Amino acid sequence: MSSTRTILHCSLVILIMAAFFLMLANSKSAKQLICKGSNQIESIRNYETAIGKLRDSLELFTINEYLDNIHLSTPENAKIHLADIINSPTLVYRFNEYSCMPCVENDLEIIKQLADSIGISRVLIITRLRNSNALKIYLNNYRINVDSYNTSSELNLPIEMHALNESPFFLVLNNDLKVEFAYTSTPGHSINSVFFKRIIRYFKN
Repeated sequence: MSSTRTILHCSLVILIMAAFFLMLANSKSAKQLICKGSNQIESIRNYETAIGKLRDSLELFTINEYLDNIHLSTPENAKIHLADIINSPTLVYRFNEYSCMPCVENDLEIIKQLADSIGISRVLIITRLRNSNALKIYLNNYRINVDSYNTSSELNLPIEMHALNESPFFLVLNNDLKVEFAYTSTPGHSINSVFFKRIIRYFKN
């Protein structure tokens, strides 16, 4: 009987020690996971900060650039030159088939509001899609009445030439095809964002 109690006692001690070391190991693993997670979060924050600074630089270097007089196609596939349709400062929105679709959907709603605010004739969409029919589908799906054109040409601007060129963007184009403002679209922005407030003031002055 005494021998049995001793065996049980030793077994209990072994189990307690095993549980203790298991807790200790889990504690270290948890700390390592927390530390690793914190480092990943910090890396993401640093990446987002770097991307933000890069976008700011691209927007800055785009201002005062001149666009080429590129060929455009209407939704009905008629051909026209860019200079033929820019007679006064115009807000241009640019996206392509690889652009962030939630961003484009949000931007198209903003464009409707901007057209109401500054005048539909002062807003223009230039896409880079597979063909003019693809543009027509967008316009019908989102009920866009703004003048819109498609082109296979690049705009040859810093804001588009960089690897971030899948991001849709806005710019203001003068009748000499000089860029006045440039802004890379970001998810979740609205017509109350600083850039659009500035654009509305610019066109209304």
